[in-house]
Amino acid sequence: MADTEEASTGAHSNEVDREVASPPLQVAATRGDLAETVHPVSYVVLSEQKLLGSAGDINAPVYGRSSTKPFQAVPLLSSGAADAFGLDDRHLALACASHNAEDAHLELVSEWLTRIGCDEPDLECGVMHPFQPARGRELASFGVSPDQRHHMCSGKHAGFLTLAKHLGAPTKGYIDIDHPAQVAVRSAIETLTGADLDSQPWGVDGCGVPTFATSLLEFARGALFFVPPTKDSEPANSTEQNAGAADVDVAAACTRISSAMMRHPHLVAGSHRLCTEAMLAAPGQLALKTGAAGVFFGAARPAEGAPFALALKVHDGTTIAAEVAVLHVLADHGLDLRRSTPAIESRHVITNIAGRQVGSRTVT
Repeated sequence: MADTEEASTGAHSNEVDREVASPPLQVAATRGDLAETVHPVSYVVLSEQKLLGSAGDINAPVYGRSSTKPFQAVPLLSSGAADAFGLDDRHLALACASHNAEDAHLELVSEWLTRIGCDEPDLECGVMHPFQPARGRELASFGVSPDQRHHMCSGKHAGFLTLAKHLGAPTKGYIDIDHPAQVAVRSAIETLTGADLDSQPWGVDGCGVPTFATSLLEFARGALFFVPPTKDSEPANSTEQNAGAADVDVAAACTRISSAMMRHPHLVAGSHRLCTEAMLAAPGQLALKTGAAGVFFGAARPAEGAPFALALKVHDGTTIAAEVAVLHVLADHGLDLRRSTPAIESRHVITNIAGRQVGSRTVT
């Protein structure tokens, strides 16, 4: 772990400057006496003044994938679109979601599409079976065939449709990199992270929208904007604040998004998902979002300790290793959630088919 280093204040001061790469963290899955698999992890934790901790190469470009959904939701607020269509915190949480297609998710995305004058075929995320196989089997038992609303990213896409409508842009093709909705998203990511996206790789995410690479250090700088507000400064429900406003301050938009995630953690993911479980275990203290290929975004204000932001990447993309690693990093900085619930603790336990523990996952 790199030594703590002073930096100038500001969410994206340049000046926790380029760190020399250090050895990565490792998550080891041990069975018997043998570490059967070892997963290398890079991460960075920032406060507004300091680099609080890091491991691995925090300057190398990584795709944030779905962990950047809070960033992608910012133009929905900063443009005034959310307030113009009367969206509330439930919609903002769903815009950040990689959801399980549970009833609450499906009902809200259907209501949202109706609210903006769209329907399921207007989504361009594609048809996806529910993220959790058990939910897919449940729907099949009811004779329900998945459509685009069941895609884990349908809330984010409803947000893009809302933004397109508000901007007076075509809804068709809203996923394209040169569409005004995606131009606004790219601008927001650059504003929050301080990254020069022209010099970084970009690709297409699983749901069809652009995904932009930044360094973990830049990603964590952006995440600082989402650090939960204090109770005294917590934003009101989005339908009660800045109603009808043509523009919303970007920093205020970020705290409204993190507050919405914390108020509605089930909408952000769902049953048996770490993002939901962790936010429930640390109410009002943590906004957490995972993404494909082993990435995590976090913004925290622990009840005891300094507020911080984190960005994390497991280099082999293993989700369970990323979950163990992010719990370890959170604990190191004042949010020890590991034993808060059996469900969270289970990430550290390897069981056989009969449910007996046969190994463990640990951080080294």
